[in-house]
Amino acid sequence: MSDIEIVDMSSLAIMQKAEIDTQISTARAFPRSMVTFRQEMEGMVSMSEEVATECIFALPRGKNDDGSKKFIEGASVRFAEIALYNFGNARSGSSMIAEDKESVTCEGFFHDLEKNVAIRTQVRRKITDKYGKRFNADMVTMTVNAACALAKRNAILQGIPKALWIGFYDLARKTAIGDAKTLVSKRTAMMAYFHKMNVAPETITEFLNAKSVDDITLDDLAILKGIATAIKEGAVSVDKAFITEDDGAVGRTGRAAAAVDKINAAKAKTAEVIPCEFCQKADGTHESACPNFSV
Repeated sequence: MSDIEIVDMSSLAIMQKAEIDTQISTARAFPRSMVTFRQEMEGMVSMSEEVATECIFALPRGKNDDGSKKFIEGASVRFAEIALYNFGNARSGSSMIAEDKESVTCEGFFHDLEKNVAIRTQVRRKITDKYGKRFNADMVTMTVNAACALAKRNAILQGIPKALWIGFYDLARKTAIGDAKTLVSKRTAMMAYFHKMNVAPETITEFLNAKSVDDITLDDLAILKGIATAIKEGAVSVDKAFITEDDGAVGRTGRAAAAVDKINAAKAKTAEVIPCEFCQKADGTHESACPNFSV
């Protein structure tokens, strides 16, 4: 007879239910304080520019009726973590629930133990490159991890009422971008940051519909900082961060295309680049989820 103990699934379900029931009872015995929640949220999201920057993200989403770029801005994974930590008396997590040849689907959950309100959200991500080739095992794992983080974020920010955290998101945004007095220094630092990713200034100015770097405003700076966070979190790759859905159908155009082509041509002349063992890119850059990616 085998020494391996076979666990009765019904017994396991009973144990999990008992654990959750105990957590709910404890949460109701020691209810959260909204005063403490507000105080701690304010302190954490405005603790430093670096922390505040990681609390916001932005992604391009097509164009407005007047032809200008449309962006989605919002609270990031890091902001959701801060909100969950300070909200208290809650459970949250995520896991992959489906995988096929082209994509993975991850599910996040949030359970407010005090109110006994539960939320589940799903995020689907492709695991193939632009040529339809499936990622290698390491890249698939990193894509799953990024999708799980996004699914968990969505669940947390839906589970905690927006009325409780939106003001702190606005505070984080203001802390990240500064004011007119700090615009020049922060704008210069942001351009240097993307330069390390081989993103040309012309690409950024065209993307923002700005005539030059000097015309980049505080609102533009917030978008750039949000895109930087989105790249870190794996929500978008560097290659796609400055291309809207409309532009993506025909590829980069105008000054942006010329700038990127110039950079790639210079790299090809100076040295032979060995393809990355993880993301297989051979132009000297790496996908944001790749272990070799750096800023």
